[in-house]
Amino acid sequence: MVNMEKKKGQGIRRGMDEKVFRVLSGALILLFSVACLLPFLRVVSEAVSGDTAVASGEILILPKDFTLKQLKFILDTPQFTQGMWVSLSSTVVYTVISIVLTCMLAYPLSRTDLPGRRGLMFYVVFTMLFNGGMVPTYLVVKNLGILNTFWALIIPLAISQFNVIVLVNGFLGIPKEMEESALIDGAGQFTILVRIMVPLAKPTLAAILLFYAVARWNGWFDAVMYVNDRSLFPLPVIIKDLVQQGLNTSMFPSLTTPPPTQAIRSAAVIFSIVPIILVYPFLQKYFVKGVTLGGVKG
Repeated sequence: MVNMEKKKGQGIRRGMDEKVFRVLSGALILLFSVACLLPFLRVVSEAVSGDTAVASGEILILPKDFTLKQLKFILDTPQFTQGMWVSLSSTVVYTVISIVLTCMLAYPLSRTDLPGRRGLMFYVVFTMLFNGGMVPTYLVVKNLGILNTFWALIIPLAISQFNVIVLVNGFLGIPKEMEESALIDGAGQFTILVRIMVPLAKPTLAAILLFYAVARWNGWFDAVMYVNDRSLFPLPVIIKDLVQQGLNTSMFPSLTTPPPTQAIRSAAVIFSIVPIILVYPFLQKYFVKGVTLGGVKG
């Protein structure tokens, strides 16, 4: 009887501890979410507030003197629209090429019977930790003849070693019997990759696709390094120049009497965030599962 009462008391105590832990965890997550959300709400409010309120720093969370003038200004300024088009087109092309190259490298590396597999994996990991540096990379891009071209935004960073390792582990998590049965049916390695491995690794591929898309959409340093033509500048470079130099006629010759710089910055940031926000919900259900599968197998 004493033991039963003791176990019952321990069970109640564990139940209370679990409830307290859940409440504290929920409160902490809520606090962290609010802390992340407030800056975004302020940026949105500045983007749709009147010039006077923004210039005087009156905007905290809610907009004041609601207007869409800043957003319209972004859409009517050729420099911004051209930057958005470059960012969109380069992100689509870069993501497609990167996914294809990652699959082509990760699939053979996931075959445990591949001759020299250990050496190739070492090479992938080594180049992830060490690289030639900025100047040698610039010389390689220059000698390839893609300096100051659209392909300078695509080729230099077209494959990520980290994503390759994640996808290798994702492929390793697929039962080998499925590959063996396909080989018995006469399927080649390319057919196995396209029709079996890729569909079964969809969660991992979705996570990698998001990694590549976000990296290219937000990337600006490679554009500054390899591109001098302003018509090839992606949107992050335009925003960087806007933050550093403000609105001026040398950067934006089409300007006459622009709104306050801070309002334009906020509006430009909104346009840079919205595409990723629109894409993420479609990949969210695969994201956590894909990273988990790609991170614990092997």
